[in-house]
Amino acid sequence: MSETLERFKKFFLKPKVLMVGGISAMILILISSWFPNKTAKKTKQNSALDPDSYRSALEESVRQMVYGITGDRHPTVVVTLENGVKYYYADETKSDESSSGEKESRKESNSRSSSTVTVRSSDGGEEPLLITEWMPEVRGVTVICYDGDSPDTAEKIKNAVQAAFHITSQRIYIAGGTNHEKR
Repeated sequence: MSETLERFKKFFLKPKVLMVGGISAMILILISSWFPNKTAKKTKQNSALDPDSYRSALEESVRQMVYGITGDRHPTVVVTLENGVKYYYADETKSDESSSGEKESRKESNSRSSSTVTVRSSDGGEEPLLITEWMPEVRGVTVICYDGDSPDTAEKIKNAVQAAFHITSQRIYIAGGTNHEKR
């Protein structure tokens, strides 16, 4: 076994073999940098939910609540949202305090400057450092379902939507549809 190890060492410790191996490694690194990193792009795209997907997810959760209350498998649900997504970025505030040096007047001037903190992205560019993002608030919810005209059913749905989205009952409309029946 030690004989095989000695042969291995002699072959791989030759200057020519080391040089060819090093050049091969550099070529592989260079080639890999030409191809985009698909996993980095996927995680960046999946990290944030766009407003349409967010609204669709909210509508689906209301559909599930209505199904649980009424048994209607296909209620019509429309959720409207306030504005768009709000992004909050890290910023650095510098304060420059100086005094005039006179004890009698003791004038002090404070000036502040603020700049956004940036980080270098994987592609070499700079991006602002995102602290958090807030999805839009729910503005209103409309539900059309089986038995939606019943006061008891409408009250149950309103209470469920109010509790889920923290909105007032004036922002919720519930109706029974002619084409909605338990399916």
